[in-house]
Amino acid sequence: MTDRYDLLVTAMREAAHTVTIIAGVALATLAARWSIKYIPRPLAPIMQNLFDLWLVACILILFVVSK
Repeated sequence: MTDRYDLLVTAMREAAHTVTIIAGVALATLAARWSIKYIPRPLAPIMQNLFDLWLVACILILFVVSK
């Protein structure tokens, strides 16, 4: 019974860690999208490209972390 309980607690901790990472990425995405609306027009395309690269990097990092 103790081994099962330890496994359950470990699995719940890992799930909470994963949810925290996903929530952080979601909040950062919302903040970045909100801030793109308020940057000057000449910088807008550059910032949008950087934001897209950041999203791709986050997805790759989450893919590596999930394995």
